[in-house]
Amino acid sequence: MLVSPRGFEAMAMHHVRFVGRFVSLALAAVLAGTVGAGCVVDNVSAINLAVPDKTFSIDASRWRLDPTVTERYLATSCGAPQTCSAIANDTCKGGCSGTCNPDTSQCQLALEIRLYNAVDLVTERPELRTLPDQSVIHVGIDAVTYDVTQSSLNLATPELAVFVAPASVTDPNDPEATAIGTVASLRPGQTVTGATLALTAAGETALAAAMSSYKTPFNVLVAATVVIDAGDVLPSGKLDAVVHIRAHASL
Repeated sequence: MLVSPRGFEAMAMHHVRFVGRFVSLALAAVLAGTVGAGCVVDNVSAINLAVPDKTFSIDASRWRLDPTVTERYLATSCGAPQTCSAIANDTCKGGCSGTCNPDTSQCQLALEIRLYNAVDLVTERPELRTLPDQSVIHVGIDAVTYDVTQSSLNLATPELAVFVAPASVTDPNDPEATAIGTVASLRPGQTVTGATLALTAAGETALAAAMSSYKTPFNVLVAATVVIDAGDVLPSGKLDAVVHIRAHASL
């Protein structure tokens, strides 16, 4: 059958309308499922997308410090960083390094906080599976908040940096890890509820981009370094925190 150029144009427009209607119906189905998941739906063009809570714990026992060996290490005189780095592993059995404090000429210990938790939107929000394979969702970040639900940690935490990274990356120093914001320093034993994570503009963009590729899991990383000098209290106890990510998505 021969079709005139105008006929081709009409057929193309009909196809576009059909595909658009199909995507709209698919999104409506997602929204219907989202209601059942406890999310608020404003209209058929947006989803109130909340990531399931992500928990993080700072547990001083992970550093495996021997009090006697640690106190002896911190009293060691030094003239160069190498003096302390060579013996730091005898003091700390996990996630630490040693250097020389130039102000006191004594060894100091750097204890690393390196935490991560995975986000897999397709698994955690199965209603997204009903979208057509070619669909791309556009994500806007509404808020990232956190609670410190309990803390017996006996030392103040430094400011904690938060990153997003591919699922294969767990090291915040990896070039593929992107800093998105910070958690304010916490006093010993301090708990908080509903505190706001201070997102940077670039960090908000990076988090939205990671969530937009909803079929690809990614990691949320938390990192900081606690520095211990001679005379400081040795860390003990544990801090538990929950991060809440709220966002909206549309096609």
